[in-house]
Amino acid sequence: MASSIDSSKPVAEIPTTASVRTNFAAAASEIGALQDGTTTITDSITAGTTQSQAGATALTTATNRVTVSGTNGDGVKLPTAAAGLEILIINDDAAQTIQVWPNTSDAIDGGSADAVDGNTLAAGASRRYVATDTTNWYTSVSGTGDVSGPGSSTDNAVPRFDSTSGKIIQGSGVIIDNSDNITGVASLTMTGTLGVTGDITVDNLQFNGNTITSTDAAGDINLTPHTTGDIVLDGQKWPQADGANTNVLQTNGSGQLSWAAAGAGDMAAAVYDAAGITEQLVGLATAQTLTNKQLTTIELGHASDTTLARASAGDMNIEGNIAYRAGGTDVPVTDGGTGASTAAGGATALGVGTGDSPQFTGVELGHATDTSLTRASAGVLAVEGVSQAGVSGATAALECIAIAVSDETTALTTGSAKVTFHMPYGFTLTEVQAGVTAAPTGASIIVDINEAGSTILSTLITIDATEKTSQTAATPPVISDTALAAGALIEIDLDQVGSSVAGAGLKAYLIGRQT
Repeated sequence: MASSIDSSKPVAEIPTTASVRTNFAAAASEIGALQDGTTTITDSITAGTTQSQAGATALTTATNRVTVSGTNGDGVKLPTAAAGLEILIINDDAAQTIQVWPNTSDAIDGGSADAVDGNTLAAGASRRYVATDTTNWYTSVSGTGDVSGPGSSTDNAVPRFDSTSGKIIQGSGVIIDNSDNITGVASLTMTGTLGVTGDITVDNLQFNGNTITSTDAAGDINLTPHTTGDIVLDGQKWPQADGANTNVLQTNGSGQLSWAAAGAGDMAAAVYDAAGITEQLVGLATAQTLTNKQLTTIELGHASDTTLARASAGDMNIEGNIAYRAGGTDVPVTDGGTGASTAAGGATALGVGTGDSPQFTGVELGHATDTSLTRASAGVLAVEGVSQAGVSGATAALECIAIAVSDETTALTTGSAKVTFHMPYGFTLTEVQAGVTAAPTGASIIVDINEAGSTILSTLITIDATEKTSQTAATPPVISDTALAAGALIEIDLDQVGSSVAGAGLKAYLIGRQT
């Protein structure tokens, strides 16, 4: 609509009370008309087809009804923002969405200037845009209903409709707290599947995974099916009534359990009379009543070939052979025993020496001939005639003590006692070596090893230029002191490094045997 505000008053002329009053009245009228929307309506708008801010159809009134959007995403453009200005956009196209752009340099919902509203306006929907200042628009979705509710509510209560009009809501006793816990549900009816993560508590029962637990102190868990229904556990239907006190539980092979009288060969069942002084065994060919609870013999599973009988006080026979027990008769060697009740006696009976120091000429392991252990010499064991390395001395296996003289990357520098340590045990040296991570250039690396302040080498360890190990050195090291004492202070000196590249990552190796 055309503005009736006279822009020359009071800017271009000397302001007068009348001119200021006139302009303010005109401004108030026009802003009111834009906010009211009753006198500024544009109908039958066609959305711009370029789907860009420049090509979007400009909106000039407070209420705007778009009736044509040729393609999803065709657009319209808001007027320049002014504090308090409200614009309603109605998408009345039958199927297509529309996009909404701000005017030049304006923004929507805190987005970037000139950026399209991130939410397209669906067909049949409407949206209101409110300007908070001269550059920013904010949206509020407009609906078609006029829902009303109570004057106050309970925090976190779930609202529900009152009657069928769809316009009145009311409070409820169902609460969803800030941790998503639901309380206040009187009953719950479902037609689908309930998926629950965590525990379910129903009265005194708690369900957790495959476990059902009662929280009722010493309380029973009762399972009662309806009328003629069955209790089915893992496919087995349980009897619907109790059986007699002499019955056993049996299955028909098709998942139906029932009570039945014990047959011949079944496990014996104890039956007490009213006085509780007699006992009857059932499951035998003929029921027998025992008055002294004493059996002379017991036949197990057969009438005669597995007879249990008393041998003597505390001893039992099985088919005439005594069953050995702790504290009973010594078990003979022929029956897998030692034939004695003491270690010394058992060693003698087994032919392995006397007392607690048996002596063997040889030991066969797992086979009569192919894995024989014998004595090679004092302190040396032979397996199939081959002497084995000992823990220390000349027969001990070679071992290596490796020492990091520097870190992996820092260039080496010369100096004494680059690293020191004490020997953990006596050691006979057979070889010394050194190696680096980064090879020296221009000159070789020379390493000395000292025991208690004196060198143990008559020819020092050398790592030649461009090499990484002393094993390739033109001149190998020579050991002058092979015996390193336990606890001796060992110092490693670095007498020379590479002249162009010093080298890095130096390690020294002491190779030999414990003494």
